[in-house]
Formats: sequence, C-alpha cells, structure tokens
Amino acid sequence: MSRSKVGITACAIAVTYCSTLAESRAQTIQPRTQDSSVQTFLAHKNQEQSNRNTILQQRGRTAAYQAMLPLAESAVSRMRFGASQTPKLQSSLRDSLKVDMAQRLAVVGHTAATIRKLRLSGYDPVAASGAAMRGGSTLLQLAMLADTVVVGEVVSYHSNEPGVDGFGSSSYYKIIEIMKGSCQIGDRVAVRQLSGTRRDGTVLRVSSDIMPNAGERYLLLLSSEMYKQTALETSMTPLPGSSIKSFVLYSMPYSITGSVLSATSSGLPSVGPLTQVRADLKRLHDAG
Repeated sequence: MSRSKVGITACAIAVTYCSTLAESRAQTIQPRTQDSSVQTFLAHKNQEQSNRNTILQQRGRTAAYQAMLPLAESAVSRMRFGASQTPKLQSSLRDSLKVDMAQRLAVVGHTAATIRKLRLSGYDPVAASGAAMRGGSTLLQLAMLADTVVVGEVVSYHSNEPGVDGFGSSSYYKIIEIMKGSCQIGDRVAVRQLSGTRRDGTVLRVSSDIMPNAGERYLLLLSSEMYKQTALETSMTPLPGSSIKSFVLYSMPYSITGSVLSATSSGLPSVGPLTQVRADLKRLHDAG
C-alpha cells in the first residue's frame, strides 16, 4: 500500500527514529552498511515529509508548520544520536527529525500562539511531540496533542464501512463527559479506522484497531485534525460534512469500569483513577 500517512495513533509514531536516536549498542556492524541504511531511511523520510507538506499547504497549515520549525530545532538540538554515525549523517538525521516534529505539531492543530499559551502554564506540546516520537509519553503529553479528550459510550461498531476518506470501519460513540475539545455531552461521534474493506474491494486489517462492544465506555484521545490530514494523504478526502463529526484515535483508548481506567495497549502510560485523570485534564484544559 503506497500511502504516506501521518499515523493513526501515537503508538504508530513512536518507533520512527528509535534506532537512530538511541546510543549505539555493542554490535559488529560495518560503518558503510550502517550509513547506507540510514541514508535509505532518510530518503524515505524526505519523500514522506514532502508529501505531508503538500497536504499541509492544502489545509492552510503551512504558516503553522513554518512557525513550528524553530521550536522543533531547539528541542532536537538537545537530543543525542548514535556515536557511530558520522557528523554529516547526524546533521541529516537532526534536520529530518526537526521537520517531522514541526509537521506533526502543525498536523494536530498547534500554532505558535497555542504553544506559547500552554508553556506559560507549564505545559509543553513540543516536548510532548518529542516524547510521542520516541515513545514513553505521559497521559498529559498525549492529551496536549489530541484536540479532543472525552469519555464515550459505544453505540455501535461497523467492521466494514468504507468511505471516500480511505478508512474502512467506524466506531460510534455517545459523549458522556468532555475533558478537552468542542464536543457537547450527548453528541455522537465517529472514530474512523483503517481496518475494513476499501472502496476498491481490498481488505485491510490493522492489529491495533479496536473492535468495541455496544455499551462499553472508554477514555478517548481523539484528533479531528489528524483525521483530515490522514484522509487527504491517501489522495482521497474527508467524509462530507454531517451531524456526526469524524475523528481518529490519537492514542489507543482506556477502557472504563467504574472509576478504574485500563489500558487497551501495553504501550500506554499507566494512569490513576478517573477522578485524578479528570482533575489533571481539567488543569490542562483551563491552561489552553
């Protein structure tokens, strides 16, 4: 599948630079072989980033992306790369990572103004973006990058619901509680997933996509902005406007039983009870 996606969840983002950001481990790898591998990786990333910039321009997000570049450069300058890589490759990796971080911040809707405002209250979306790319985010960091955080009750799940947006399935939720975003209590929203039957008849299965049951409740970290970007990056379009707003999961959700939150993926950060999460997210919401 020749798709250049920004990623459906932060989990899909986390592994991007792991092998190149970490300090080199004791391995018997020939420098020329390693250099060639990194160069191939960078060529792929450059093409992906070029495609992403084209879509950001279509969405009117180019100015936001450009404003993110100096912020990302400052963050990347403090990161350490593998000692076995040549200075030239380290510089190229740093430049690529800077672009990736700036793009991802612009994709999810951040601007210089939103970041400045959050930083005044002690929250840093730039650092949150770096954590998401490396892996090891906190719940608050994930929430800084999701435009909507809600408690939703599953209304229905449709395993095969292809649309012009390139997604193949949907989960529909009724909003029970709002912790961040513009949804209203009682709203119904669609969470689109790649798994399912494409409009051309091909079938895709993504192991991280969830298949919820009606009546279950989840803490959902959603992104309408990432949904728009991903849909356009498939050379298709977002679903036409309707009374039901469409999102993708920015991060895998937490299932809710009483006041207990349970991770649906081993990669999610551990969290306290719902009452504590509610209080933490309220402070974030008030800061934004």
